[in-house]
Amino acid sequence: MNDWHLHDVESALRHHYVDPEHGLLDDEVSRRALQHGPNVIASKSGRSLIELLVEPLKDFMVLVLIAAAVISGLIGDIVDTLVILAIVLLNTAIGFAQSWRADRAMAALQRLATAHATVLRGGQT
Repeated sequence: MNDWHLHDVESALRHHYVDPEHGLLDDEVSRRALQHGPNVIASKSGRSLIELLVEPLKDFMVLVLIAAAVISGLIGDIVDTLVILAIVLLNTAIGFAQSWRADRAMAALQRLATAHATVLRGGQT
């Protein structure tokens, strides 16, 4: 059914083999569920705290800073090493906090957007 939004109700009902008085029969519901899968919106599970902590450390510039800290430590410049490591830790903490808050906000939005539908199955609402 191309351009489904342009069709009237009767043609949509015919196309999907739905009786407007009785809705879908139980065996048709089961057949469609087997054919198309469950009628649910797939949701991505939340990231673990470890994933949130490691994520900012994967950034290229952070890796360059870590390499600079290692080189600085190897040549004996402890002050520069500690300053660079402090910057990396601060960046990691800020990235972790932002990702954690974003994940919590997304989860809250998903809870608010829970879909509900009233259907007609075998003549029963």
